[in-house]
Amino acid sequence: MNRALSSAGLAALLAVAAALLLAACGGSDDSTSSDALTDDEYAAQVQEITASFAGGFDELSAEAANPTSPEDFRQAVVAIQDKITETVDALEAVTPPEDVAADHEELIQVFADYRDGYDPIVEAIDADDQQALADAAAEIPQVVEDFQVTYTEIKDSMADAGIVIETTADSSADAGASTDSTTGDSTESAVPAY
Repeated sequence: MNRALSSAGLAALLAVAAALLLAACGGSDDSTSSDALTDDEYAAQVQEITASFAGGFDELSAEAANPTSPEDFRQAVVAIQDKITETVDALEAVTPPEDVAADHEELIQVFADYRDGYDPIVEAIDADDQQALADAAAEIPQVVEDFQVTYTEIKDSMADAGIVIETTADSSADAGASTDSTTGDSTESAVPAY
């Protein structure tokens, strides 16, 4: 009888373990969708992230515009890249609604591409190559324009899905400067004199 009880107990234990294993496997499939934000939660989080980026970027851009040395300029550009990386990291931590998951991945990528667009400036300063620096600085308006166009396309696609990401208007736009309302970045570029 002891052996029968043992066998029955073992069978019950195995059944419970199998049920738990199946439940665990089934639960992992649903975790992505259960972690996804609602449309409103998503819009609020992305809006907060991009607003934080825009505010910090304005200050960093001002610092990069008036360096006193190549090292100051390099530090300012790296600070800009760091701010963009913070934005990428924050966006990567957001779980979007399923209907905008592809747009969200594109949003992360456009910020990453924007950050990487500043690499040639840092490389030119590190190489002490004034011509490469001038060439890299001349490319920044195109980097900014590519970001602006793609960012707007992503926002429009999300709006079509019912998720509106609003941006704050940059006050410098009223002064006639050509700026991006999300980044605050001027579409003009020049190599600063130091």
